[in-house]
Amino acid sequence: MTDTLKVMMVEDSPSLSAIYTAYLSDEPYKLVTGESLGRAHATLDGFAPDLILLDIELPDGNGMDFLDHVMEVDDPAKVVVMTAHGTSDMAVEAIQRGATDFLTKPFAAARLKVTLANAAEQVAMGKKLEALS
Repeated sequence: MTDTLKVMMVEDSPSLSAIYTAYLSDEPYKLVTGESLGRAHATLDGFAPDLILLDIELPDGNGMDFLDHVMEVDDPAKVVVMTAHGTSDMAVEAIQRGATDFLTKPFAAARLKVTLANAAEQVAMGKKLEALS
């Protein structure tokens, strides 16, 4: 894919945000971060991310509500849900609500990179399909 993908990370822990940003420093993504649902909502329209890394437990609400909001917009971003309090039921629910994947924190750099690469491939395939139709 020749275009730089835009990634929005919504993570309320500054230390984890810094770690995940470092994990992605050598990847071809334009990354913005936010620490709350309010910031995520404010960033969504103006930034128009291709991919969203979304924490579930945020200081001002539940990330699943933001996932629902993202899925309602035209051409929604691919969303990877991440949480330290994950269960298999939560993962299933996230996928049913539209998430592309689910990560249980903490996770290694390789896991994050592979997960985002898979989501980026889905974005690329969607753009190719759109161009063909």
